Amino acid sequence: MFRLVADAGLVAILLFLSAGTVGWWRAWVLLAVLLAVRAAGALAVYRVNPDLLRERANLPIHKDQRSTDRVLVLGVLATGFLGLPILAGLDVFHWHVLRAPAPAIAGLGLVLFILGWSIKSLALRANAFAVSVVESFVAAFVAVVPICLMVMRLRLEEDFLRRELPGYTAYADRVRSRLIPGIW
Repeated sequence: MFRLVADAGLVAILLFLSAGTVGWWRAWVLLAVLLAVRAAGALAVYRVNPDLLRERANLPIHKDQRSTDRVLVLGVLATGFLGLPILAGLDVFHWHVLRAPAPAIAGLGLVLFILGWSIKSLALRANAFAVSVVESFVAAFVAVVPICLMVMRLRLEEDFLRRELPGYTAYADRVRSRLIPGIW
């Protein structure tokens, strides 16, 4: 729980510093939803696999990690976890590159945000081997970068697991859609 609160605190600092104000109600909603959905997901994973949750609470970079994985993790963190909140605050309060989305679009973004974290929690609950409200359209566009980096990392991890983990190839053949149900 400390890690969840610390992560939310960092996101809050990035959002509000880049915005230059704490008077941003949509950011407060996002932070509340972030804490709620991550806490619920952590509880669901903890009930099934507390060791996995404890391991994932550690920092994502460690000394035994391959350099390629380190670069990709740092890229995802820099562009997604750190970059998106900063860009959102800067765009909404300073740059105004794109106008604010309609309430329905912002609501859909929040629903997709919740759905994404929920899917991640379900995946962690089911996979013991899984050892991270867009209000600004600019931030949504920039979200493509960490997603692409995560997909690259997933492909490298799949290759590694097929080579190194006995039984993983059979699992992968049996469970073809491991990221997006019915698609990939």
